[in-house]
Amino acid sequence: MALKTEQSAAFVQASGGIEPKVLWEAIAMIAMTFMILWLAWVAWGHFQAWRSGQAEPFEFLSAIVWAAIWTLVLGWVVTPS
Repeated sequence: MALKTEQSAAFVQASGGIEPKVLWEAIAMIAMTFMILWLAWVAWGHFQAWRSGQAEPFEFLSAIVWAAIWTLVLGWVVTPS
């Protein structure tokens, strides 16, 4: 739902000149940065477990695919339209 002109002007005035779209993009970028770091952490942790023999190859791959799917879903949700 888009902001009305009056709402957007009030937001810009209250936020010190920051447009709502710019703020939303900044929040989206921060969220995606954390999700990509989480994905890397999941991949590294499962790789270490697989390498030491504590996890099967299917478990290693399924955890990475699962984390990648969640990252893609969040990216789709937070992408500004």
